[in-house]
Amino acid sequence: MKLINVFYLSCFLVISAALIFILNKKDDFSNISCSAKLKMKSLNEDTISHIYFNLALSKNNGWIKIKGDIKNGNDSSIINRKVFFSYTQSKNTLNLNTNEIITYKSDNAKNEILENIFSYAYIYKDSNMDLSIYPQGDGGYFISSTEQHGVYCQP
Repeated sequence: MKLINVFYLSCFLVISAALIFILNKKDDFSNISCSAKLKMKSLNEDTISHIYFNLALSKNNGWIKIKGDIKNGNDSSIINRKVFFSYTQSKNTLNLNTNEIITYKSDNAKNEILENIFSYAYIYKDSNMDLSIYPQGDGGYFISSTEQHGVYCQP
């Protein structure tokens, strides 16, 4: 009888330890690298963009590379920039603060146009944005914000 109790207790402890490890790892975003493609429209549908972005996170900081084309009425432009940020984390939500934005030579998108489809955090230094990240079973992430479309980011 005691042997059975010891066996059940051992199983319970092993399963509990495994669950604690798995649940804690889901909130650990200190080593993420993924990419996504998306098509975005402004609310009035005047501005349409085809965007490719890469996200890389490390402990308390990261960057997002944004590249794509934007059509606003008859005008077309290109966005090509890298946004560096620091963040604080609360469970699945990251509060980002933009530290630096590198705009490449090919980037000719006007900020007034970008404001129609992007959060200010992608456009202006020292801007903030909340980003929610949800791990998916295949190693990717669903990323969303109140200021941007939800998107699947593949590893």
